[in-house]
Amino acid sequence: MEKKTKYKKSIVCFIDILGFKEFVHDENNISAFATILGSVNQLNQFDLPSMHLKDMRFTSFSDSIVVSVPCKKAAFGKIIRTMAVISHILLEDKILFRGALTCGSLFHENNIVFGPALVEAYLLEESAVYPRIVTKEETLNACLKTCGVCDQELYPKRFHQDEDGLLSYDYLYDYFKFFYHQDAEHFEALINSLKHIKGFLRQEEIKEYPSNIMMKYRWMKSYYNRTLDKLGEHEAFDTASYKLV
Repeated sequence: MEKKTKYKKSIVCFIDILGFKEFVHDENNISAFATILGSVNQLNQFDLPSMHLKDMRFTSFSDSIVVSVPCKKAAFGKIIRTMAVISHILLEDKILFRGALTCGSLFHENNIVFGPALVEAYLLEESAVYPRIVTKEETLNACLKTCGVCDQELYPKRFHQDEDGLLSYDYLYDYFKFFYHQDAEHFEALINSLKHIKGFLRQEEIKEYPSNIMMKYRWMKSYYNRTLDKLGEHEAFDTASYKLV
């Protein structure tokens, strides 16, 4: 008997790679296009079981990435951990992105994904404008129901409210903070990552992009510097040398 297709209540993150359409239509950008595809392939090769994420689903198509996990114990922690890793991989390959997090009905099996939660995430992502991952307060509250008491207090601190009323996930700080508390080899990887992202943003800000693109890089520069300020308040290493001026 054919298996009946059913929606599952899931937490969904929809990510859009910024500038992808321009790469597709310009043959001179083939090397950059190959870099983006390489990043997407790398994401597809995540060893999710080793990260205790075996119940997560991951699909990439065109300029979009969809990650989902059923709404059950520890689901929220799993997906924001993955969001931090995805954001870092894209930035390491000099790719800006934006995204949205939602919670609702979804079908996501064998790279087939559809449902109301995906539609909501797709529409919300367009409101993000800048390279940020946004959500709504009601979504955050729904996601927190999958967490233990301690995490219900911790995870909201990883989101901040922007001027437009949307909540943004602090993916840079979350990723850097994780590496800071690992061993010496991981700390060296953190320093190299800071240098790499700084170099990428400095390189891009001197290019003659249209104003609508430049504002995204300016926003990212400001976010990067705010993250270093935040790290500098709590950590024992000098972040000033890694800031963009």
